[in-house]
Amino acid sequence: IQQLTSSNKAINSDFMEEGRAFAKWYDKNLRPSSIKQDKANIEKWAYEYEKLRRIDGKTKQDIALAVEWARTEEFWSKNFLSPMKLRQKDKQGVMYIDVFLEKAKEAAPKVLKHKTQPYNPVTGG
Repeated sequence: IQQLTSSNKAINSDFMEEGRAFAKWYDKNLRPSSIKQDKANIEKWAYEYEKLRRIDGKTKQDIALAVEWARTEEFWSKNFLSPMKLRQKDKQGVMYIDVFLEKAKEAAPKVLKHKTQPYNPVTGG
């Protein structure tokens, strides 16, 4: 199911709905205190999620793993402040979601420190 945004870019409404659930979970569990709680952020994060799914082909699980890893890792927890960074690229031209996924998979034998309710990509919360 696709809709057109005001800029005539097709969006997938199913992915957007998933994105809103993801954004609300992120806001409740992982949003740094330096970022204001704001409905506009929820929509921006949902749209970023939608692009990760529709354009980049990322799975719900990939997005959740990358975000949870980055927000709990010592260095990145101070430098990854919102899902808006996931599609940005590092100096080598690699999207940060891919950087985070690689590092999360390397850390997989270690237990991720979940101080929060883990994101359930099936239920969206």
